[in-house]
Amino acid sequence: MPFLLLHGAGLGRWIWDDVLPHLEEEARAVDLPGRSNGTNPGEVTLEQCIDFVAGQTRAMKMTPVLVGHSFSGQIALAVAARFPETVASIVLIASVVPESGKPFISLMPLPQRIIMSLLLKRADHGIKIPASQVKHGYCNDLREAKTTLVLGKMTREAPHLYLDAVDRPALPATMPRLYVKLLEDKSVSLKQQDRTIDRVHATAVETIPSGHLPMLARPEDLAETLNRWARRKTIEHVGK
Repeated sequence: MPFLLLHGAGLGRWIWDDVLPHLEEEARAVDLPGRSNGTNPGEVTLEQCIDFVAGQTRAMKMTPVLVGHSFSGQIALAVAARFPETVASIVLIASVVPESGKPFISLMPLPQRIIMSLLLKRADHGIKIPASQVKHGYCNDLREAKTTLVLGKMTREAPHLYLDAVDRPALPATMPRLYVKLLEDKSVSLKQQDRTIDRVHATAVETIPSGHLPMLARPEDLAETLNRWARRKTIEHVGK
């Protein structure tokens, strides 16, 4: 089964470059809308991102494993729930996902939510994660060269991905879903990851001793985790 790979907040398809050579199946990493062709991320909505990813799944020759890292887990879940015929299974990597009908920002504590809401609503051209937050939350286990790479490539994010509330139906009971838990993540706590595992009713859980960006810290370990999942799902599919 091929992979369709989605990046997290402020990142891009480049984050998967070190993983791609180690994957055993066809894989496509994509940039979410708002990152190219002069698009203003301030105008990009969550619905547009969901429609874009759904179009990507339909364009692949075989139904893919849809992989959502962190922030993009909400997009992966929405696509799989709305268009289950276009997705073979989903993989969430250190994702936190709001309840259906609530925005991503609802996951934040109330004081932070109020401040972030004000900042996001005024960010007409997108919002950029502060470098200090990137270093602590994204790069705590990365070497200096990789940290410099991340800081140099971080881009403005679409505020609507935090602010938009989108209703999504329940995932089909037969939709396999793997959660990859990152044990050294400083951006998404273990408690938050466990909460999401319960919320999405993960059918399998794998762990990697990594910070928030295993694509850079442990690309071979992450690739092997994805390969094992694809092999298992392919064998189960053939056996039916």
